[in-house]
Amino acid sequence: MPAFVDPKRVAYSPESLLESQDVNPVAVGGTVFARYHDWPPYYVEIERMTVEHGAQDLSVVVSADGYSRKMTYHARAGPLDTWSGPIADPTKVTVRDTAELMVLPETGVADANITARWNMTVRYPTVADKLRLEQATSYPVPMNAAEKAIVEKYNMRNMLKMGMLPRNEDLLGDNVFKWFDEILVVGRQLPDIADGDEWICGGEMKVPYRKCFTLLGIEFDATAAAAIQGIANNELWIKIDRDATNDYMVLDALTMPTDGTSGHATFMSRLFMPALEKMAIRVDNQSGAAVSETDDVTMRFIYGVRSLNVFDHLMWQYPFFDEKDEDAANALNDEFLLTEKIAAGLIDPLQPNQMMNLKLP
Repeated sequence: MPAFVDPKRVAYSPESLLESQDVNPVAVGGTVFARYHDWPPYYVEIERMTVEHGAQDLSVVVSADGYSRKMTYHARAGPLDTWSGPIADPTKVTVRDTAELMVLPETGVADANITARWNMTVRYPTVADKLRLEQATSYPVPMNAAEKAIVEKYNMRNMLKMGMLPRNEDLLGDNVFKWFDEILVVGRQLPDIADGDEWICGGEMKVPYRKCFTLLGIEFDATAAAAIQGIANNELWIKIDRDATNDYMVLDALTMPTDGTSGHATFMSRLFMPALEKMAIRVDNQSGAAVSETDDVTMRFIYGVRSLNVFDHLMWQYPFFDEKDEDAANALNDEFLLTEKIAAGLIDPLQPNQMMNLKLP
């Protein structure tokens, strides 16, 4: 099975991207439905995993960093595959190097068309992250001379021992909404979409000058779409373009969470995907059949709007718009050692309460 998220393409760390796909077939000896590897310098958190239990009893197995079963559970004892967003179980598996996701029949009987959904949260590791990764995985994480100096300067190993190192904000939690000036919704009913055609929900969105748009969630009426004659899994796709990257995120539309009733989108799948130039959410029909407006398939998404700030430019190494902005940012950086403290993981713009750490030496 394909894994569509490529952590190496992340541009505005941290980001949380969604995988939603159909696992078919599920072989007697198990089926690996996603593999990830080779994403330096980032690390990954596999979050909010839901897997349909299917006709047979299945085990869900997550292997990571040489651990063959870092997380495993009986599918019927896990969260419902309809659950998503804030009502999904807040699972989180931290991965340094490699990950493999598998479903395994427990009774030796094959299965088919199992829905699997999870978030891939990709982060650029701060010094605090590296210290925690060392602690969690019990083997050293390389640090350069500047990072080692930061550890000593801020006494970070003792901060870790005392439980005082700041933790990263949950990108899928509701607290992130506070970061935005506006939370806007785009909702549409799908029009006629012929085989081989696509439709952009709400049109391509151009990000205004000095602004940041962040895609925070998507809903899709998978029940109504699945009722269209001639359309099956792996044929109707939701594709998200971000800035210059097309197909940055790809979702099997029929595997999106639903409560089984058609006529409206029910469950919001949460995301955190910043865009600085443009964003488009496309429905791509590759089914051999046609979507009709009378099928009454609906979808919507929400996104946050805010102004770019000094932290954005420093964290993402995004160019300043003029010399005046750059001079002001450099003055703040010199006064508060912002670049150093961001690298250390001592300040997080998603958590204003951490601004007290600006006063650290």
